[in-house]
Amino acid sequence: MTEFAHNTVVEKLRDAIGAYCKSTKLRWTGDDEAPAVPDRERDAETARFLAALTIDHERIHRDHVEYAAPTMFVQPVLDKMGVSAPAAAVWKAVLDVFRSRMRGRGPVSAGELPTILQRGYTFQGFPSDLARMLSRRSITMLDIQQAIEVAVNRPIGYQQLPVLRPSSRLEVKLEAGGCSVNTLERAMSLRSDYRDYWSGRESGDPMARMERRRLERLLQRICDQTTDGPNLLGTLLWRRLEEAINSLDPSVLPAGMDPELAMGGICDLTDRCKVWFSHRFDVDAVLAADSVGEGTRS
Repeated sequence: MTEFAHNTVVEKLRDAIGAYCKSTKLRWTGDDEAPAVPDRERDAETARFLAALTIDHERIHRDHVEYAAPTMFVQPVLDKMGVSAPAAAVWKAVLDVFRSRMRGRGPVSAGELPTILQRGYTFQGFPSDLARMLSRRSITMLDIQQAIEVAVNRPIGYQQLPVLRPSSRLEVKLEAGGCSVNTLERAMSLRSDYRDYWSGRESGDPMARMERRRLERLLQRICDQTTDGPNLLGTLLWRRLEEAINSLDPSVLPAGMDPELAMGGICDLTDRCKVWFSHRFDVDAVLAADSVGEGTRS
């Protein structure tokens, strides 16, 4: 780059910084307490900033760093250090240091870019207040080394916890509808209580099976009437069904059954694919795929 082209780039960036950053503009233009900074020194600040700036456009996008960093960046460092540790755990430990140091200091206007621009403005170096401002957000090699040592000694503390996959049609269907884990757990308990109720009734009451079928027809009708639109799914549908069942006259429920047990009937019908909390799909195929995945991982 010729000297003319270099000066042109520096001047354009200097003007852009002055237009973008108010604090830098005020420092450059001066006031009653401090004189204005000459254009030549403004250009020198801008040139020093450009000299320290590296834009590596060939690196992976930030959205993919989380997945690529352990193998692309961390593992080569661990190999060179002769350290045997899960790269993902080390990456998480080091990343946590940066996050806590940056976020713990609170938001900063313009990301302290004016402070970086001011570096070298005087031959005496940083003023003490600017030095303290930067030190609060600085990460040293010692900080990184300590984070690596912690991850090496206790890698399990930084590893991702294994996800427990659904093991029943009920869980798969509620999860597909976007229901929370707590809803899934409650639904499983309600279904179990509902089945226990009828197991006891049907073992000694010849009319219990007919009564159960009558109840389940009622529950299916409630589900049909409650689902009054294609977008009424998941948690919203669950809440609507609870409201509908809680408003039932107790006399329509079998003896000894409360609304909670009746909600267990909804869960049992869901497990038998009579009720849906999402759009219809091949539930057994999902369960089979999860089973194959678990077998492969084990």
